Amino acid sequence: MHSNLEFFSFEAFKRLMKNEWVQNKIAQDLLQRYGCFDKGNKNKQFSRAEIDMALSLADKDLYTKFRDKEITFDQLMSKTAKKKGYANYKVLDDIRGELNEKILGEQELKYSMLDL
Repeated sequence: MHSNLEFFSFEAFKRLMKNEWVQNKIAQDLLQRYGCFDKGNKNKQFSRAEIDMALSLADKDLYTKFRDKEITFDQLMSKTAKKKGYANYKVLDDIRGELNEKILGEQELKYSMLDL
């Protein structure tokens, strides 16, 4: 059996995610990968209950993007909600590139508004 999801149909992936043993193994891997078991990790992004809910709702493409760290947990949940027709909203990670650095608190602006 291939572990590469490229060989799974969307329907097969959906059925696979309903298997409790498989979902448990995947959840443990994701929690490990994102550092959720680290007691010193102050940036824990999600809990086990949240990842279980996400795995039960996400489709193959969104799961793969999340697993490969192409999208964040918040993006996974917002995109899943949109695909399911529950809600359509943007999260900080969707608009981060459009925001002023000062708003994000990462560093001071390199110029003053008076310099413009």
